[in-house]
Amino acid sequence: MKVLNLGKDIINGFNLAYEINNHYPVKQFFDNQVIPYGDSVTVSFKTKADLSKYGIYKIVTYGVDNNDDYLYNDTLTANIENTKISETLSVFPNPFTDRITLTINSQASDKLHISVTNSSGVKLYETEKEIMSGNNSFIIDDFRLIPSLYYLNIIGTTINKTIPILKTGR
Repeated sequence: MKVLNLGKDIINGFNLAYEINNHYPVKQFFDNQVIPYGDSVTVSFKTKADLSKYGIYKIVTYGVDNNDDYLYNDTLTANIENTKISETLSVFPNPFTDRITLTINSQASDKLHISVTNSSGVKLYETEKEIMSGNNSFIIDDFRLIPSLYYLNIIGTTINKTIPILKTGR
């Protein structure tokens, strides 16, 4: 992130934050000095954003808790689309409100058995999906679950994976 001081005073340290898709802000204090109308200062967050999953990421970076008179001049928004699937299987968004997208990069056609269980192991949802060789993506939105932690189980000929998923309120 590059920071430029267009004010009249020297800035001796500042707070920045970033959010990915409006979730979980990451905040950090930077102890850099920024002089008015001088060169920009480049800073990097210690907590790196994970953009490795398939999908579109809305990244918003902003100043926070800096006693600024006009907050909207300290906001930068960028959209990044990752169209490459580096993992064999991904589930997003997680946490989710009413639906999830399951993306699978398969070496062969297969029939998947998909189920959702609660933390006690009780099966609350199940379905079967046919997938083809290559990239497959489908939405599951008929859960009827209350907000809680669940386990998404995907079983096929070449895949056997359990992923914790978090259902949140609307």
